[in-house]
Amino acid sequence: MESTEIISLTIKLYEAQNAEKKAKEHRMELENQMAKAIGMPDSWEGSMTNKVGNYKVNVSRRMNVKIDADRLKDLARENGLDAQLQTLFRWKPEIAKAAWDEADPETIKVLSPAIERTPGKASFAVELIPNKK
Repeated sequence: MESTEIISLTIKLYEAQNAEKKAKEHRMELENQMAKAIGMPDSWEGSMTNKVGNYKVNVSRRMNVKIDADRLKDLARENGLDAQLQTLFRWKPEIAKAAWDEADPETIKVLSPAIERTPGKASFAVELIPNKK
């Protein structure tokens, strides 16, 4: 049985998530309008600050970069640039969770001291269940 506290918190969380979603959509639309109004080209990257009336407006943008690691390694090897990979790119190890979970326990025991695990933030999604009448 659900407590009235949990029901109340669920309703408040649902309402807050909806308000946050609407506010985010509105903010993003205003940011798009501002970018058009100041003539920001798609290729621009960096940051700038301007005074607008009584407001200080800071705009910044970084380019999102995706790298095909396998293709990059192949291109470097084909062109004799293996040494440059270590200085031009950072290589971040990530756990292949499915393989890790199936790995030999001795392997896990040996490698575990190099891995730090901390709990992430809990994420909640609340949806209204439609009445079936």
